[in-house]
Amino acid sequence: MRLRLIALFATLVVGSGGMAARAQQLDYDEIAKRPGFAMTRETVKGEEVVTIRKATVTIQIDKKGALGIDQDTAVMCVWTIYVGLHVAADYCFPDSEKELREDFADAVEHFKDFIVANSLTPVRRSDLDAYVETRRKELLARASKLPAGAPRCARTDMFTHYQADGREKRRADVARMIAVPRPPVMNPCL
Repeated sequence: MRLRLIALFATLVVGSGGMAARAQQLDYDEIAKRPGFAMTRETVKGEEVVTIRKATVTIQIDKKGALGIDQDTAVMCVWTIYVGLHVAADYCFPDSEKELREDFADAVEHFKDFIVANSLTPVRRSDLDAYVETRRKELLARASKLPAGAPRCARTDMFTHYQADGREKRRADVARMIAVPRPPVMNPCL
């Protein structure tokens, strides 16, 4: 699972180590011309280091790879968390918590829109959709191994504060996280 997750992120955004080949495919001159972007190139210990900045995001790229850090909200990190919550809520509350399930589904869709619109490299929505479905299938595969008579979801405490927040706050939180266009990155992740 972890390797598949890393592979997905490598194809989505410049945001974690080990993506030197992908990062080198970026057209730095084109990125530097985009509104709100700043780019610098410097030589550190004989190696080129490119730094790309937009809003709260800083991405550093060298021959070893790339690392993106968001000083506000690491959208890729939060998206993966919301995907997990969305999939788990659908499973844990198939006949209840409709508003909560809808809000998680809507949040995942808004994050997808943000990722597609703001990634430094092209991202296909179908790849993001496939990631969500993979997570859903993995949850169902794990659930099918539960012993007979086991509760559908032994722990639902991960939903408690989202339930307490209410719809208006949940939606406002997501809107705030994606209000400022910037490259979606994974770091820092919770």
